[in-house]
Amino acid sequence: MSNYSELLKHPKWQRKRLEILARDSYQCQCCFDRETTLVVHHKRYDRDKNPWEYENNNLITLCENCHKILHDHDNLKYAGDLWAMAKDFGVNFTDYFILYARIRKVCKQGRIKETIQLLTACIITEEEI
Repeated sequence: MSNYSELLKHPKWQRKRLEILARDSYQCQCCFDRETTLVVHHKRYDRDKNPWEYENNNLITLCENCHKILHDHDNLKYAGDLWAMAKDFGVNFTDYFILYARIRKVCKQGRIKETIQLLTACIITEEEI
């Protein structure tokens, strides 16, 4: 089997990558950047799969900056207790990170209505537990 960087050159991955970039409107799904180089991130990895064999819902477009931060998540100061709770509910780190970053971005921009919508999406009722 080829090494991972060689697999990323494979035409099947290039086709899948372009499909995900188009689905995500060629913008980072975390910070909404359209200018920085974009990558397609796997939310989780399975040892026996090639990069192009994943379902589309396991792939997401990120800018290089967010991708680097995401892969350094063990060093993130905000991962702490909230991340521990998210794991208890079966949330993967990529989804947690992206939601957290979106909330921070819209909150900092004073977009109160969007901040409330994002926070409301996070609320888990007792019936859902």
